[in-house]
Formats: sequence, C-alpha cells, structure tokens
Amino acid sequence: MSEPIQVTLPDSWDEVLASPRNHVWVDRFEDGVRFLILRGPSSVCAYIGVPKSHPLAGFEYDGVPLDCHGGLTFSCEGGETGPWPAGWWWYGWDYGHAGDRSTYDDLPGIKALGFGECDEQRWTPKMVDDESWITRYRFVKLARLAEKIAAKAVRARPTEQETSP
Repeated sequence: MSEPIQVTLPDSWDEVLASPRNHVWVDRFEDGVRFLILRGPSSVCAYIGVPKSHPLAGFEYDGVPLDCHGGLTFSCEGGETGPWPAGWWWYGWDYGHAGDRSTYDDLPGIKALGFGECDEQRWTPKMVDDESWITRYRFVKLARLAEKIAAKAVRARPTEQETSP
C-alpha cells in the first residue's frame, strides 16, 4: 500500500479553481478509515472509505445514516473509475449545494454574462478538512458499530451440527 499523500491544504478559492478535476489534496488514514479531499467537477468533495471486506462496505449512499454537509451523495467501490483507490468502498459528499459556490460560477463565459456574482460560500480544501471532522468522527463510530453487529451475527449463526436433523 502506498504512503498517504498529505500536503499543505489550500485555503484560497483561486487555488481550487487552478486545480484540475480529481486533484487529491488529502489522502490519509484515521482510525481504520481512509479520508480524501479532492477537486470534483464543480466543487470540493470529501470521501471516506472502509476496506472492501468491512461490514459497512457495499451500501448505497442513501442507506447509510451519516450526517454530513448536504448529505451523502456518492458510494462506489474504488479502483473502477476516478481517483478512489482500489480495495476500498467509498462514501462521499460535496460542497456544491445551495449557498455553496460552484467552480462553474467562475468560468469566463458565466462572468461575462453577469452571472456568478453572489455571496455563496467558497469552500476550500482547508475549510472542508476543518468542517468535516465531526463527519469523520461519526463515520468511525458507525464503522465500529457495524463491526460489532457483524461479529455478533457470526457468533449467533447456528453451526451445521445444530441445524442437521
């Protein structure tokens, strides 16, 4: 497994605009989960992952009770497409909701038309990292609970001898 990437997090909207799509600013491990912050197509996005073998892996995002900015909007196995590393199941959320600034708002054509001049929040990777700590904490608690439930379910299964006539 490669070493996680950790760089100084940009705290400038101009740096967000200058970064290419799928640029990863954060890739780190915390308490058994993996956390990414990257440039999405129209906003900064955050992703949290568990190993594919984890009992929390494989669910659709709307089936996971996790409170985060704008709600979960993504779930996928890593490695198939995009910047999500293989061997992990990823859940994600974005900072492109009502009241959030979109990178599309700063395209030259949009500005020339007079659009995009509003007081929406311009989320930077540093701001996302600071804001998402509670989501990461809650996800770790959820992951640990899923592990306990799975372990209890395995212990509670009847053995072959118990089910044979």
